[in-house]
Amino acid sequence: MDLVWDAFEKIPFLDDTSSSSEARSESSTDLSSSNLSQDCERIKQYAENSLLKSDIKFKKHYRMSKQKARFLMAKYKKDWNTTRRPPVPIQTAVLTTIWWLANKSTYRSSGDRFDMSRGLTHSVVLRFCKILYGNRSKFIRWPREDELRGVADNFKKFPNVIGAIDGTHVEIPKPRNDDSYNNRKLTQSIQVQLVCNAKKQFLDVFCGYPGSVHDARVWRESPLYAYLNSAQCTVPNDMHLVGDSAYPLDTFLLRPYKDNGNLSPEKINFNKVHSSTRMVIENAIGLLKGGIFNCLAPEYQLRVQVLHFLIRSAKTSTNH
Repeated sequence: MDLVWDAFEKIPFLDDTSSSSEARSESSTDLSSSNLSQDCERIKQYAENSLLKSDIKFKKHYRMSKQKARFLMAKYKKDWNTTRRPPVPIQTAVLTTIWWLANKSTYRSSGDRFDMSRGLTHSVVLRFCKILYGNRSKFIRWPREDELRGVADNFKKFPNVIGAIDGTHVEIPKPRNDDSYNNRKLTQSIQVQLVCNAKKQFLDVFCGYPGSVHDARVWRESPLYAYLNSAQCTVPNDMHLVGDSAYPLDTFLLRPYKDNGNLSPEKINFNKVHSSTRMVIENAIGLLKGGIFNCLAPEYQLRVQVLHFLIRSAKTSTNH
């Protein structure tokens, strides 16, 4: 993971209108208050005032509830404890990062909003994202054996379901001399396979394959597939995931019946219940891509480069 973030820290600013050489120069300058640019007005105490907003207004601005933002502040205050002088308060670090992730905002405009230079904003966002990434396994994890029944009970319509699975594409800038990233929509992307429970909480994430690769192959190559078919698997044989018709029928994965126009009423009903159960993963992906991760838009290349590094690390660090 350290190699991932070491490389990330070397990425120049790519989201502002200034040249890359200017950006690199600014990123290497002293970030002390005496060297901050004063060529534009900054908003004073925006983070503090944001916490005084109503819950509705706060969520409209940050795409996250105030309660969850405060949870992040309380949980990672100790990790954030910085020796920088003057220190950046934890509430400023959290809200700046959420703002940058949730809105298509440059480091410069985000910095103006939170009374920081562009270089300091970059440093704050990077550092807090690194803290979150380092704690990812606490929030995205496969259920323990004693938790499986509770997970299945939350899927009310379909018995013994422990998760819904689907794939999605994250668009990237077109790679040079590599057509493998071309997906069926003729854009360039990376495949991301996700599994969630009935509460739309992600249980497993696997990513890294080019956009041209079929969902079925991504599934067969995933660490989750290897785990479910290994001797170490603690999932009972009568429990399973539900996925769409792109996935193969497997011991731990149920797909709908192929509709050839001659399905029996029982099979039609099976497909109907299967579809309504599986819909939860589509909703979860929609929230992920349409909400906090608007930053994955392809024109925001720095954010996509961050994704590349996370993907390359995830391919070697996924563990069940």
